Amino acid sequence: MTEAQQIAQAAAIGAAKGAALAGQRINVIGTGQDRFTADAVATLKYLATGQGQPAMPTSQIGLRIATTCLANSGVNTFAMPQDFVAEQALGGSVNRPGDFPAIMSAAATSIMEDAAQGAATTFEQWADRLPDSDTIDPVSIGGAGAIDDLDDHVDGDDVKERKMSSEHKGWIQVEHQANDIVLTPLMVVDAIKFQGFLRMLAQLGTAGKRSLNRKMIALLGTNPTLFDGVALFHTSHGNLVASGAAPSDTSLRANRALHAAQRAPGSSSQSGVDPMIVLVPDALKITAETAFQTILLAIGRAVANVESSQQYFKDRIKVLSDPELDNYSASAWYSMVDPTLIGLRSFVYRYMAGDGPSGRPVQYFDHRKRGMVFGIDFKAGCAITKHRGVVKNPG
Repeated sequence: MTEAQQIAQAAAIGAAKGAALAGQRINVIGTGQDRFTADAVATLKYLATGQGQPAMPTSQIGLRIATTCLANSGVNTFAMPQDFVAEQALGGSVNRPGDFPAIMSAAATSIMEDAAQGAATTFEQWADRLPDSDTIDPVSIGGAGAIDDLDDHVDGDDVKERKMSSEHKGWIQVEHQANDIVLTPLMVVDAIKFQGFLRMLAQLGTAGKRSLNRKMIALLGTNPTLFDGVALFHTSHGNLVASGAAPSDTSLRANRALHAAQRAPGSSSQSGVDPMIVLVPDALKITAETAFQTILLAIGRAVANVESSQQYFKDRIKVLSDPELDNYSASAWYSMVDPTLIGLRSFVYRYMAGDGPSGRPVQYFDHRKRGMVFGIDFKAGCAITKHRGVVKNPG
């Protein structure tokens, strides 16, 4: 066989190998490149989170995608060492749709966004989210007061201006954090390392919200001094139960009495509002759920829920437990009203404009590290707007 024939044979084998790799997927509809990209992203998400279904074989998935991307762009990889294939796919001079960097970028963004949405945090349920903004300062956070009566008015009279009362903010936490991970050619070739990288992407997606959750819990647990010179939870604020007890219907009644007596800023009337949420450390999770949630067991026939009829708060309270609270106290717990009640809400948070819950994705090729960098730039803030709407029970 002549040299020209050997080259032609090698090229044919390389093309066939690339075509075989490209063809190892299911549900091929639409254009081949678009379908391959969609299948690759779906498979990478499955390996990262275990959710959904893989759309192509998962063995050596990193190298499989890299090889197919190069083959689709006309590169013959037959004689290339595997690590060189991975390096060529990662550090290509262009980043077109269907190229390996573009596929990894789409997969990373989707993995991290989904992870952020499913992050196990509590603050979103007991604090109010403000609109995204390019600033986080006392004025932009703004604590609204209440207008609960009207002035006597005769036609022709100027109506007396009644301003909304706004309290100064006593505590603001702003955070700007970032982290990143690098995908190297070796990780693309090694199936175990590649899957580990994908799972790190999912963890990176949850990192911002978990960090913000810790900041929010710190606002509760450290009991900071507010602008008026008094601690957040203090008897003079009417939000600290004098003699605490573990979560129960009886102990929550003591909390409820303080909630009902609270007034929104500028209001002349007591709120009369019941608590809606109890937030407890993980050490009190079972105690709180037993006290406030009914578990009915059907034994042959339906039975009346007699216990619930005897306890006022049974099944009227949402129980949230957060292990971060255990770092401050294993016995103290908190009751809260609906966080959207502006006159009574005490805790707010917001994301910087353009970042969102998962932060701003950062992706670039680092020639010094010989790898593709994926990161998160997270900016958010949280604040105590007032001391109302929340009551601490020292347990």
